[in-house]
Amino acid sequence: MKKLNKYYMLIASLAVCFSTFTSCHDDIYHLINEEVRLEEKGIFGDITTGTRFSKDGKTQLFIANGKVFAKDITKDSTEDFNSTGLYNEHWKKVINPEDQNSPFYSKEVNFLAADANYIYALATSWKENLNGNNVIVKREIFYSQNGTEWTLIPSTVFGYDESDFFNCVLIFSNEALNPADLNDGSNRNAYIKLIGSKLASDYAPENKSASIFKLNGSDAPVEIPKDTNNCSSSTCKAVYFKGQDYFFDYTSAAAGPDYIYFNSKNKTVVHYANAWTKEKGYYITGKDKDGEAAQDKGAILTLAVTKDYLLMGTTSGIQHTVLSADGQPNAGTSKFSTNASTSLSASYYVFNIFVRDPSMEEEKTDLYGTTTIHGSLSSTSISGLFKECGLWAYYPSRGTWNKDGTADTKTFPAGN
Repeated sequence: MKKLNKYYMLIASLAVCFSTFTSCHDDIYHLINEEVRLEEKGIFGDITTGTRFSKDGKTQLFIANGKVFAKDITKDSTEDFNSTGLYNEHWKKVINPEDQNSPFYSKEVNFLAADANYIYALATSWKENLNGNNVIVKREIFYSQNGTEWTLIPSTVFGYDESDFFNCVLIFSNEALNPADLNDGSNRNAYIKLIGSKLASDYAPENKSASIFKLNGSDAPVEIPKDTNNCSSSTCKAVYFKGQDYFFDYTSAAAGPDYIYFNSKNKTVVHYANAWTKEKGYYITGKDKDGEAAQDKGAILTLAVTKDYLLMGTTSGIQHTVLSADGQPNAGTSKFSTNASTSLSASYYVFNIFVRDPSMEEEKTDLYGTTTIHGSLSSTSISGLFKECGLWAYYPSRGTWNKDGTADTKTFPAGN
């Protein structure tokens, strides 16, 4: 049965691959025509999550694709390049599930989050059942003060008996930034979503709804009451805006200096607001409702803010729309002047976009984005055809997007 399942996975992956083969390779040929030579080294696969972690004046960006990688982004790429002569190869692998000496051995890291003091990782263990299907048998939360040395937080800390299944759905951060000091993480909070925790104020054995808690290192987390700035059992995202954390039921939300931007049931519309009440929901002060800017390319999966553009990861690649001087987004998307649309192209889903300095114009700050082929069981299924799935980076002094990864030449692909 196991071999048969792997055979069907291969067939499914091939079917998806061939359906997207032409458009994928058209994009690559377009890059060649633009004289953008693709980097050979790059972090590869379905990157599910990322967060920045700032401590002691140093900031690292962490991403996870089962493994975990980190990059020091305390300085911008120009300073790094001047000291090393390289834009690429600055990432380090900090969690390797293949390392038998690692607490993450044979586990898969699915989510990351960080607060002012710690970075957290949610690890999943899988097992093949009698039907030949892989099922989750354990979830665990680890924390670290530096991103390299990790300690398990017992599930009992989160309100579970040792014999209980630790039903942790996900962890996430508010991604707070101090524009005056990008390496100040003092306003950053990390949250965890739990089902069946005895710490929940509405706990009952039959209650299957989720509760949101603020992580607190190895100490018990603190529950966030429902209806606190839109917090609910469906919450999966938080953003920091004007001194408070606001919560969303969708992963596509981001905050700028003037507005919070978010998506809702209509996946092609960007909403924006600067206030929230339980009675009104999100709204613009003086208007009693939120603003809307309909977009025209793909369902929105994630949002990121720069000074002049709102970046959107969509089901049709990366897109962006102009922001007015007071932060209001235009309706409809704009063309890129860089090679963004041929790198993180319409052939891919873009689930993650990271902006190093949101106070800067889009083309004047370091940017990171991830690509995944939707419909594949894993972008690692067939490495030859899915090798462009993974991490991409834009560096202003280079002026183009390209693959980004480690200096490791022993992995396949290299840099992973």
